[in-house]
Amino acid sequence: NAPVVTLAAAMNLIHPGSSNLPPLVETPGAPLPLPTVVKPPDVDTLWEWQARVGLTDADPSWASVWPSAAALAFHITKNQDIVRKKAVAELGAGLGIA
Repeated sequence: NAPVVTLAAAMNLIHPGSSNLPPLVETPGAPLPLPTVVKPPDVDTLWEWQARVGLTDADPSWASVWPSAAALAFHITKNQDIVRKKAVAELGAGLGIA
């Protein structure tokens, strides 16, 4: 049996947070079809950072990669001709990755 790795153990802190940028971690993309994801550690950490820098009305839902965003990114990487030389906007999918 493979060892169980907790999400916290799998996260790699790449930015501790500042007045302009929230704390960011790099984490494995699984179970999404992504190799890795750079994102805030979790919704609570992002919310705490937003409160600390005065963004009390901000929405922390973008701390997570939504399955729809991962599916769109995966689809685009496998079908690049559908977006070549076009502007693409990903709306309403949590953390934007596409």
